[in-house]
This record gives sequence, structure tokens and C-alpha cells, in this order.
Amino acid sequence: MIVQFKTISVLIIFLFLWFHPIHVSVTNVEYFPETSELELSTKIFKDDFQLLFVHLNELNIEFENEDSIHKYQDEIDSYIRKNLKVIIHENECKYYFKDYKINDEAIWLSYTMKITDEIESLKIKNTLLLDLYFDQKNLLILKAGDYNDGFQFNLKHKEHIFDVN
Repeated sequence: MIVQFKTISVLIIFLFLWFHPIHVSVTNVEYFPETSELELSTKIFKDDFQLLFVHLNELNIEFENEDSIHKYQDEIDSYIRKNLKVIIHENECKYYFKDYKINDEAIWLSYTMKITDEIESLKIKNTLLLDLYFDQKNLLILKAGDYNDGFQFNLKHKEHIFDVN
């Protein structure tokens, strides 16, 4: 009887872990000093992103449909800009939509920005999908010349300063 109980308990735990989703986004930020540009690309799972827009704006964006993405591009960009901020010398940088790519489960959104001053440090605020999932993790990788660093943003850690020098 005890063996059966342990077996059932292990099976229930395994099934819970198997079906429990992982809420994560990945952002790459790369600085190109020769062109004074910063490129930002974010990978977000389509189902999470779609659910977010349904909850926040009552919009049903079909991320498998290019026409739907184009129709709601302003709303998508607005959300990204509001929840993923790059701050240099206490000034929030404005970045511009470049393109997107879709794979089976996710959408990659790419943005670019011109940088006028030399970068010594970057402050990044990342609150993507934190208004939807309390367990959301937002991974960010920063590359600037020989400098490479990463950080995991979540509800407790929404901003981080990268010293690139």
C-alpha cells in the first residue's frame, strides 16, 4: 500500500511538472560602435503574447498571420517600447521597428536605435509579460565589443545596469 501511494505521488508530481508551462522571453542587445547603432531582438512565445493582448487590450492578434501582425504593428511596438527600455546617460533611447521572424512557437521582434554618445553603461528595464505571469523570466544578453553579459529579469528584478567599460 505504501509503495502504491509513493508511486502515485511521484506520478502526480511528474505530471504536474510536465504540464506546467515555463514563462520566458529572451532578448539580445548588441552595440555596434562602428555604426553607432544598438540592435535589440526579443523572442516571445506566440501563445503568451497573444494572451497578453487579449487580456490587456481585448485584441486577438494572430501571430501566425502576417496580415494580423501588420494590422496591429503599432500596438505590438507600443507594448515592447513600454516594457523594454534602454537608458543611456539617464536618457531613454527611442528605438525603431526593423523586422520580425516567426518560427513554430515564437516571434522574434527586431528593433534598432542610433546612439550619439559613447556608451559607458546601459540601464535596461525589462517588464515584458510581467503583467500577465507572476513567474515570468526575461533573459537578456548584452554584447558590446568584447563585453558580454547577461541578466535575468523578473518581478523582483525589473532593471539592471550593465557597465560596458
